[in-house]
Amino acid sequence: ISRRQSDGMANGTINRELTALKRMFRLASQLTPPLVISTPHIPHLQENNVRHGFFTEEEYKLLRAVLPDYVKVPVIIAYWTGMRAGEILMLRWEQVDQERGLLRLEPGTTKNQEGRLIPLVREVTQVLLQWKQQTLERYPYCSWICHYQGKRLPTIPRRTWKKACVR
Repeated sequence: ISRRQSDGMANGTINRELTALKRMFRLASQLTPPLVISTPHIPHLQENNVRHGFFTEEEYKLLRAVLPDYVKVPVIIAYWTGMRAGEILMLRWEQVDQERGLLRLEPGTTKNQEGRLIPLVREVTQVLLQWKQQTLERYPYCSWICHYQGKRLPTIPRRTWKKACVR
């Protein structure tokens, strides 16, 4: 640990290496005959990977006003729900329960593999309703919520995002 820290490695990187080392010992102890008799205690370091860069409501409203619709929809969902970008970009219309005001994330589609129901605030519900109407008119075959011209949006385009931030 000391050597890797002196090499300038982050605690998270060191922890991933320690996890691999721990796994090697565990596998070696499970062999017949075992290559090691006991597995040593391997400590982990504290990680400080707190996210930064949250919007104030005023900043959110300014950004929302200058984004094109196809980027505005995932940004509005993200702002009000706190969902991960990958979860948002994989949403399909069938996951929206307009009547109950819920988004349904199926088990296996989230980072922790657990499903969940996300309540929607009025702004998200209204935006989704309008966006769905536009989508059905122009791209009736499109099942994705986050799309550009009927094709799933794989990421938020950096250039579009940067332009909106500058504006």
